[in-house]
Amino acid sequence: MERPELAERAVEETLRFDSSVVAWRRKTLREVRIAGVKVPAGAQVLMLLGAANRDPEVFEDPEAFHLHRENAGDHLSFGHGIHFCLGSALARLEARVVLRVLAARLPDLRLRQPQQLQFVPNIAFRAPTSLQVVWTPR
Repeated sequence: MERPELAERAVEETLRFDSSVVAWRRKTLREVRIAGVKVPAGAQVLMLLGAANRDPEVFEDPEAFHLHRENAGDHLSFGHGIHFCLGSALARLEARVVLRVLAARLPDLRLRQPQQLQFVPNIAFRAPTSLQVVWTPR
């Protein structure tokens, strides 16, 4: 990271662009309408948070990673309302610290290119099994 002061923006856009929690299940308490479709009370609903974070009505050019996206923090990666993640502030802090420390201590660290990511097989969580980097000591 050439500009460590951008760590906060990088964290929020990464959470929006490629959240580790991409889906979550809920059960409706009452009959509701979702996008015009009637969903009965007691129905199991699979919410696709990853898709919501790419909603073109919320995010301009949603399929692109924009470090300077003004509304990147409007993502749903930590949930919403009473189901909002209690650990979100700590997770954000940890990610910002890691990015800043890596930028300061390993300024030449880069992702290995090309790279084929493999993910843990799970419908709700998205986690790469490895991430290859290249570093040239100074």
